Amino acid sequence: MKRLNDKNINEKMVELILEYERLYNDEFWEMAKNFPPKDFEKLGPDLCGERIRKILAPWFTASNDIIGGWTPVEFVGTLSGKDTVDFLELIYEHSSDVIENYAEALKSRKEILFVNLTLAYEKLIKFPEAKPDGLFFELGMLFSLYQDKRALDIFIDFVLNAPPEHDDLVDFVHGLILDFGDISTDKLLYNIAEIADSKVYEGRVENLYSVLSQVGNESDQVFETLIRFFKNAPNKTFAAFCLETYGDERAIPVMHAWIEKNAAKKAKKDKPVAAEYIDVLSAMKKLGAK
Repeated sequence: MKRLNDKNINEKMVELILEYERLYNDEFWEMAKNFPPKDFEKLGPDLCGERIRKILAPWFTASNDIIGGWTPVEFVGTLSGKDTVDFLELIYEHSSDVIENYAEALKSRKEILFVNLTLAYEKLIKFPEAKPDGLFFELGMLFSLYQDKRALDIFIDFVLNAPPEHDDLVDFVHGLILDFGDISTDKLLYNIAEIADSKVYEGRVENLYSVLSQVGNESDQVFETLIRFFKNAPNKTFAAFCLETYGDERAIPVMHAWIEKNAAKKAKKDKPVAAEYIDVLSAMKKLGAK
């Protein structure tokens, strides 16, 4: 098959994406029609979307007349670097949950796409008033799928240094770091150690401890890092939750020592301490304390 005329590329990209969007909406309303209202409500948007994406998965590898008989995956694999960037922005605008279907086809453009991820990140850091464009979201998800550690550096730095205007993006990027699983442990420990030297245990850094507690491998270094966080963090509730999440029962004596030290304050009805006291006690019990 011949490559499409460059003049028609953008037009075909739009047509292709709109076709998928139409098919997705058709499946959604078909599902809504066939499910009892209460069951459909229980299904929720996430499970509903997951079911529809499974139904439509063959579309990505089927011949498509819009693009001259190419499959959507084949078509994306032929795009130039600039066209690929345009395509990702269109995906975000119309159907942002399909990036996984194109991930393999986009690998040949990986280096230029990483440059664009870096530029999108720098724009958000340097210009707080700038609105995040779809490219940052799509490239973030793409490089998370690739498990590219260069992107992990960008994500960690964003969590720590993004201006307050982009606080809403921090949770999204937090999720991207989680997607890397335990391969992110070393980079998390490195960044946490640097920050701990400055005795900073609250604010954005809490996000890194949270991720570490969820993905950190079973090691003394991870455990000791989380223990140090508990001992020094102003927010004992959050620190205790991290220890509970990590699930190492060796944390029980450390939390018990804090409980004993603060029992008097609790007895005096010091409200902040009383609240933390209950949360720390709850974390201990979930770790197996009697």
